[in-house]
Amino acid sequence: MATRGPARGFLAAFFGGLLVLFGGVLAVTAGIDPYGLSPLDPDLGSLNSRRMERRQLDRMIKPIEAIERQPKTLLLGTSRVRQGFAAAGFDGTGLAPVYNLGLNFSSLDESTALLETILPYLPSVKTIVFEFNFVHYHLPKGPHGVPVSTADLLHDLATAFLSTDALAASVRTVLQNRNYTGHYYWIHPDGMMVMSPASMLQDIENFYANVVTPFHVFQSGPVQAKILSDLRAICDRYRIDCIFAVLPYLPNDLAYYDETGNFASFVQAKRELLEAGFPVLDMTLFNPVTAEPLSDGMTYWTDVNHFKPLVGGYIADRLAGRENPSIPESFGIWLTEENFAPRMAEWRAGLDAWKAAHPEAVSRIRATLARKASVPPQ
Repeated sequence: MATRGPARGFLAAFFGGLLVLFGGVLAVTAGIDPYGLSPLDPDLGSLNSRRMERRQLDRMIKPIEAIERQPKTLLLGTSRVRQGFAAAGFDGTGLAPVYNLGLNFSSLDESTALLETILPYLPSVKTIVFEFNFVHYHLPKGPHGVPVSTADLLHDLATAFLSTDALAASVRTVLQNRNYTGHYYWIHPDGMMVMSPASMLQDIENFYANVVTPFHVFQSGPVQAKILSDLRAICDRYRIDCIFAVLPYLPNDLAYYDETGNFASFVQAKRELLEAGFPVLDMTLFNPVTAEPLSDGMTYWTDVNHFKPLVGGYIADRLAGRENPSIPESFGIWLTEENFAPRMAEWRAGLDAWKAAHPEAVSRIRATLARKASVPPQ
């Protein structure tokens, strides 16, 4: 019995020290708030006005932030959603408040896993808008980094406030804000990413170097049917209105799909969304937004694959049914069984006309495909 006193004293000192240590870490991380999650919402002026430390941590931070903000509408998709939609574009509509849950390289099956985890804690959500991404629809990857259980959410929350990484991020946040020169991108509190300026002409070279590659003709099968069925079941279970938005593509991308034999597969995929019972808003038809000539300083596009928030605002207007005379008539068409065939014929005709008017672009795509097809895979 005599030894129990010192042992208890040691344990009391040990746990007391832990409390002081974690309390100190929490005071710093919650007070500086490097990830924008602190309920204190600290405003340190120029010392923490930009949360640049959260740039690569969306899969950890955004699910927590969405729960914290309790939006009425969630936007889910890839980087095209992440940097193309500002929540303010939905202000004054029945969809607001909106949270941008776009994640780089996200896929529909990852969205399914994420929603299963977070929707029990999001009673505010009445509408979900899913991006339809043609390639990710046919090449699902499954969840890679998003929380797939409540335990994962709690782990991510603890990491955001009680880890040495969070402590280091707090210090870097202050230093980065003090030395900010305009070259960083960061994430707004509504989930939108602010991009650094980029050269469209440089990006078109990246398009040919890395995007244009030979691949097989995609055909939908049981995997795609299950993804849509699972999403449909989630939306029905939580009584949420779920919408698919087929976001705009520049003609170069569509010509690439056509030259690899996948344009008809893209048309079929749109039909599958309708057949699964989802409203489908299609932004891919040819018009001044989608067929803007490539140049540096474009009005509607940041790079070959990403549209500007101006276009995101147009899409918000179409989703909300708000009149905007600046939007071309053929930008944002609600597809139905009745208009599907004529609209897809219009889309096909638009692509044919663009290819005929831009033979140099088509020739370069074909030459790139032929050159890369002749190189054995590494």
